[in-house]
Amino acid sequence: MATGDKPLYKKRITKFTQSYERIWKKPRLYHPKNELPSTQTQQQQFWDELFLLKVHPDYLHTSIKKFGIEGVVAHVEAALHLLDESDIRVGNALLTLGILIKSIYHLNPSRAGYRITHIMFAPDHTDTDSKVLFEGIEASLQPGRAMHLRQLSLQILVVMLAGSANINENDFADLFMQHVLFDSICMALKNSHDTQVLGNYIVYLLAILCQYRRNEFPNPYLANIQATADELLLHNQLDKLTLYCTQNLSNAILYQLSAKVNCWVSQTTLPETSSVFSTVATFMSDMFVSSDVFDKRVHVHRCGAPLFLLYLFAFCHTQALTIFSHTEVLAQFDNQQMFCVLLSVLLLSSCMTQDDHINAYLHDSNIKAPFYLRRAEMRHRGTNAEIKTQGPMATSIFDLCIEYIISHMTRSLELHTYRRCLEVIHRLLCYQKNKRVRLNYDWESLWTSLTGLLKFIIQNKEHFLATFDVFDFISKIITIINLFITYGDTFLPDPNTYDLLYYEIIRERKHYDTLKDLATRHRLFHEKYADSAARIDTEMCNIRDIIDHFAPKIAAWLATNKEETLDPDRVLGIVRENYETLTLKLQDSLDKYDRYTEGQSQMALMTRISRNINNAFADIKLTPPPSIRSDGQTT
Repeated sequence: MATGDKPLYKKRITKFTQSYERIWKKPRLYHPKNELPSTQTQQQQFWDELFLLKVHPDYLHTSIKKFGIEGVVAHVEAALHLLDESDIRVGNALLTLGILIKSIYHLNPSRAGYRITHIMFAPDHTDTDSKVLFEGIEASLQPGRAMHLRQLSLQILVVMLAGSANINENDFADLFMQHVLFDSICMALKNSHDTQVLGNYIVYLLAILCQYRRNEFPNPYLANIQATADELLLHNQLDKLTLYCTQNLSNAILYQLSAKVNCWVSQTTLPETSSVFSTVATFMSDMFVSSDVFDKRVHVHRCGAPLFLLYLFAFCHTQALTIFSHTEVLAQFDNQQMFCVLLSVLLLSSCMTQDDHINAYLHDSNIKAPFYLRRAEMRHRGTNAEIKTQGPMATSIFDLCIEYIISHMTRSLELHTYRRCLEVIHRLLCYQKNKRVRLNYDWESLWTSLTGLLKFIIQNKEHFLATFDVFDFISKIITIINLFITYGDTFLPDPNTYDLLYYEIIRERKHYDTLKDLATRHRLFHEKYADSAARIDTEMCNIRDIIDHFAPKIAAWLATNKEETLDPDRVLGIVRENYETLTLKLQDSLDKYDRYTEGQSQMALMTRISRNINNAFADIKLTPPPSIRSDGQTT
């Protein structure tokens, strides 16, 4: 601030505080709708002059706490009447409204839902005043308005919604349904610069508004997404949205890594463009690292809303799935937040991998999307990071799923996340089988991880049986193995890989024997989960036939050659020599799956995620309008 401006600045502060003290002492006298003829002209002049003064948020907030909320309505009414005035008055009026709303929420620290509109608006003018408010904000969001007004308008909308942890109990949310701002909110997505400045608020607003009571009545914001028939418009929205999400997530990744893994970041730069899948995959892998490595503060704010909104687009708009495959586009939370967001990533992956356009993209070897896999520290290895730029994206997703499987085997097993992880693997394999896509991949690592998970479940069977249907869960693993056995010759890269599958089954026969015995005993002596156990018995028929067919031949070779052990090459030789006498059963529906639909558990998850997002945005800072200096310039 220039030296000559300081006396003027102090004078304005004094005038501002004096004006507000008059309001707090006699709020009814200064109410803009006071019908006393002697005061109307004075009031108009008073408010016109007041909103030319720079707003002092701290003083205003402190005054509301000190004097109570009786003067709030007068402020709101006055601010509403100035939303169509000059930019200076509009900016100060918007900032005042935002401070008032935040202050009212802060008077109720629990942020439980209550009728805040009854405090904000006069009882007989709620409908008309809310209409004026939303029309004024909508006018300030237009591309021709000053950027600081557009930014402040979006911030006020965020303040309205983030004030209640539960969006379904938010009093303002009903007004958003009556005064639909979808087009005005999305307008900034048409311009890259606007998206950079305003994208954070747009993503939050769309994510939260689309979630509001969407299973109870038609949600106009969700309906607008579903009804977007203009492919160019939808592509443009998703292009800007996913680009914004990628940059936010990438910045968060760099922030974390630069602080904790300097030795890796110094040799690495994130690409300017990537795919939405590589971004989501990198996000998910970042969650595998132990909780003491990364800062927990950044990611709910930066990543929760973007991923949630991407999920809503994928789930609600079929065409969006196709566009995701052509669109350019991580995190550490406390345990509860980590579970919620990780599961939402897997749900997003489930939505996408059931679409053939997406799967074609994932299996296209000409598409190079860098993927950053960070492996969690385990007893046999330390934390490390790997950059993959070779091969189709599907190989990176397999890597990610395998890493999750092997690094999260604990007695507090997150059943839902494991189910979704197996679901993604199964859907990718079904696509490969149906389209005869032969992916050059280390399939042995996938088989080993599935067998390791199977062993872990069996070893802790008593613990897990007390909490969930172990046999139904194991059935998902067996289905994937059976898909390899029955149809592997149609999508595995060569006969040698198919031979290795048989070798792995034979090598792990002890665990399959244990599983069969466990399922048989449970079916015979326990009523609970008996049907699932019987199904395991049936599903294992081909695995048992492979073991029963080759085990005697291996034993005979050992006896003939007076050897105690066989090396892998010799076992593979025996397998190749005895294929013709092996008979397997053709199992139905191995390459079929139920398309993803939202059930009660998924809806509950979305509610929990929206609460986490709201909590992250609850303390949003309002951006004051630029000040006017004595020489007429802005600062």
